[in-house]
Amino acid sequence: METDGFQTNNSIRLKAMTTLLTSAFPTLRGDMTVATAHIKATSRMPALTGLPVDVVVDIEMCYVLYLLEDRRLQQAEVLIDSLVYNDDDNVVLPPLYASWLWLARCSMLIEEGNTLLALSSVENSLHQLAAHQGKMRDDGVALLACSLLYLARIHAASGDYGRAVKEVAKSMKLYERLAAKREDKPYGAALEAVVKETSAIMSGRARLMGQYSYYNDLAERSADDPNALTDALAHQGQIMQAVGNYRDAMRLYSRALRNRKHLNRGAMGTCELQLSIGLAAALIHITGRREAGERLLQSLPPLARQLNDADAIKALENMSTVGTRNNTIMILLKSLI
Repeated sequence: METDGFQTNNSIRLKAMTTLLTSAFPTLRGDMTVATAHIKATSRMPALTGLPVDVVVDIEMCYVLYLLEDRRLQQAEVLIDSLVYNDDDNVVLPPLYASWLWLARCSMLIEEGNTLLALSSVENSLHQLAAHQGKMRDDGVALLACSLLYLARIHAASGDYGRAVKEVAKSMKLYERLAAKREDKPYGAALEAVVKETSAIMSGRARLMGQYSYYNDLAERSADDPNALTDALAHQGQIMQAVGNYRDAMRLYSRALRNRKHLNRGAMGTCELQLSIGLAAALIHITGRREAGERLLQSLPPLARQLNDADAIKALENMSTVGTRNNTIMILLKSLI
């Protein structure tokens, strides 16, 4: 369920993005004071010729952060790609560096509204974080906290407020711990950004519940109008799924589908297909019903192609991709938290 209900002031969100990335910036291997001063004074990197590879990478990390802060996003994207996709055997990118770079890329994709690729970037970031050897110290915890917040943003932007609320709560706990422990780091500012994000997510969720009340009243008034009743039930199902109440979503989708099939004498059309997609998505999240949801989901692509429903075909493909990535992310988070 895509929604435009998750909207915040753009300048506030851009500032929050920079604050979060700054707070999660990993400790570099060398002292970059001189290089950072040069970058800020000239808006360029210092000469890199003749420098050791490790020093070059550290300088490039500083420059990526500067470009993000200066809103030179296209240049930042090019440099990020050159670092994470570098095939030079002499260049070894530490996992925490790579994790942060993927989060930086994710932040840009969230701004662009590309939630699918943003989710993939979070997955890549967590893979790198999981590859880090040794104890999870403050740098790793900050990266994990930032990853969780970005996941919350992605889920909220996709209309999945149930997941968003859970992820932002986990992120807040980690930032609270970091802020209390390290006053010398910008974790306090990051915590403020998380509080604002939590408020935006909860406001979006409350707005959806207001819509649910409207459709509930509409359903009660539409008892004698099967088409209007089906439409009201479908909207109620979407909303319950969006706020994470999957059992009620299943109940509402099932009722709408039974009502629709009765009207169509068992025939499956576009409306029945959309309701079945919603029902499958709800079932997958319910303990003991996941297999039933997966079987239903696997049965729908042939019907979508038969009906030549391009939107349904795309939705089913995205559901499969997002489902796989979410499962991988859940496994990674369990190993890290």
